[in-house]
Amino acid sequence: GPYNTIARNIKSNSFIDNTATSGGPYFYTIKAMDNSLNRSAYSNETSTTATGNNDLVMRLQFETNTMDSTINLNHGAASGSISYVAGKVGPKALVLNGSNSFVKLPSYVANQKEMTISTWVYWKSTTLWQRIFDFGNDQTQYMFLTPKSGTGKLRFTIKNGGDEQFIEAPTALTTASWLHLAVTLDASGAKIYLNGTSVA
Repeated sequence: GPYNTIARNIKSNSFIDNTATSGGPYFYTIKAMDNSLNRSAYSNETSTTATGNNDLVMRLQFETNTMDSTINLNHGAASGSISYVAGKVGPKALVLNGSNSFVKLPSYVANQKEMTISTWVYWKSTTLWQRIFDFGNDQTQYMFLTPKSGTGKLRFTIKNGGDEQFIEAPTALTTASWLHLAVTLDASGAKIYLNGTSVA
């Protein structure tokens, strides 16, 4: 100790610590609480080490819900007006209204040294600066992918306290067509892939 509280009200027999990164070890202990708020003593300590192996952190299939289908249970939460229509992969796809609807993800899912974020997109707008994804804390820490930036191009932008950095494809994202997008980020830099081809 001292320990940080990372979860409350766990009612299952297992828990995944999604805040862990490679290295360690990490140490854990738990205590029980009944309906009258009586608390037990802490359990014996257990420990583990995160391997750092490549694996899926989250997979949202949007089959009429925003549930994560991996063992990590990183479920999304819908905000605003959403609906579902026939999808590109699987029976359904999520529809956002283009102005104030989105799916909120757990804050730690982008806390990785290397990552790939990929999705199928059917963009029906031409509005500047809409987001395909957007992770951030404030105006000094963020990363996002927009189908059409102020320069009229598909752009991935990142800022972590210093200067804003970005890469752009030659054009904006094509509208009214299913397209596969992926952004990779590692120590060598970032890349945008469109339908499997590197475009930035």
